[in-house]
Amino acid sequence: MTTIKLYLGAHKTATTHLQGILMANRDLLAEDGTVLSAPQDVRNSWLPGLFKAQKALMETGEIPDEIAAPLREWMPQDGTWILTEENIIGIPFELSRVPGIYPVAGKRLATLKALFPEARMEFYFSVRSYDSFYRSMYSEVVRNRGFMTFDTFYNEKRFATNSWVRFTELVAGAIAPENIVFWRFEDFRAVMPQALQLISGRDDTEAMAARYAPETTRPSLSQKTLDILGDIAPAIGVPEALRLTEMINRHYAVADGHAPLQVFDTETSARFKAQYQADLAEITQRFPDLKMLAPA
Repeated sequence: MTTIKLYLGAHKTATTHLQGILMANRDLLAEDGTVLSAPQDVRNSWLPGLFKAQKALMETGEIPDEIAAPLREWMPQDGTWILTEENIIGIPFELSRVPGIYPVAGKRLATLKALFPEARMEFYFSVRSYDSFYRSMYSEVVRNRGFMTFDTFYNEKRFATNSWVRFTELVAGAIAPENIVFWRFEDFRAVMPQALQLISGRDDTEAMAARYAPETTRPSLSQKTLDILGDIAPAIGVPEALRLTEMINRHYAVADGHAPLQVFDTETSARFKAQYQADLAEITQRFPDLKMLAPA
């Protein structure tokens, strides 16, 4: 039987770093009988095929062979398949349009279960405090879709019911809680060896990490950059403003002393942090078999 290990994010929780380590050790994983499918592998063809499969499943209750067969070919007949691509469960832009954090996650996971009914599925995921998560997701939308005001992205009424508890319910509806592993983004450095060991199935995590040369990440958006984009986007259009975003941010970099992007006041941030802690406690209480990694 094949074990499918789904490492699906969340976005903006150092997912790329762990993916980079896995890709740097693809040869060692292969020696263990583990197939790795990273974003670069699946994003152009396999992922659109999954979306078609979901649509068919939701509309007709089944997935036609012409859609299912090319997707199933990716799974090894035995051993382990690590499938890691955050966009499987959703994209940052969805937060600006519909309620919920990754509201389609349940449907996407149900589609995977329908495609691979005989496989054992494990789910690996990092949660993050709502205030910093929303700020980072907004930045991601600005950098990939183009400028919108934060008030357009964030609607208090639409966000009111967002919670990691609801997200966990969606995941647990498709995958048994004992096969779900979460960790807090805030604990990432401390728990990374545990997460890497569980995902890779290897104990030499320090050596694995040493084989990876971390890529240079884009610097955080500064508040000055967003202020300038807000001034110029109405005049030159969102596509042109998008083209200029990284250049402007290099000129007004946080590293040079410019203030980082601020989207919530102190009181709102504190409220979100309190909600985050309460929701993690509820997840632990309601899903006792779910594994929440903690610093040693």
